[in-house]
Amino acid sequence: MALEVATRYELFPAQPRSAALARDRVRALLADWGLDDLAETTELVTAELISNAVKVSEPGGRVGLGVYRSGGAVVVEVWDGERLPPRLLDPGPDDIGGRGLMLVGVLTRRWGYRWPVTGGKVVYAVVDAAM
Repeated sequence: MALEVATRYELFPAQPRSAALARDRVRALLADWGLDDLAETTELVTAELISNAVKVSEPGGRVGLGVYRSGGAVVVEVWDGERLPPRLLDPGPDDIGGRGLMLVGVLTRRWGYRWPVTGGKVVYAVVDAAM
């Protein structure tokens, strides 16, 4: 896939409110790109990934959000300082949480993670215009 638009990257405090801030940034960016039809899905995916990053981050730490277009898709990348990979859970019907990555898997073409040489991990998800 060819990269169409430079990556937009931003750091947020590792606090629960950062999920809402990241959703707002993604919504505005998609509007600038004329991709409003992807906003709802991309915002939800972003919120899930940021929330997971915040949960594993040290108090006072930061999480990062990168968003770019590639082909007909939008790629969301979220960085945190933890080296452990994300865990896809198998929650029971009465469990309150644990479904975030399952939801990301349903809403995206694919998702995964990588370990940048600078430390931590990046969890990414590819939101396809055809999804």
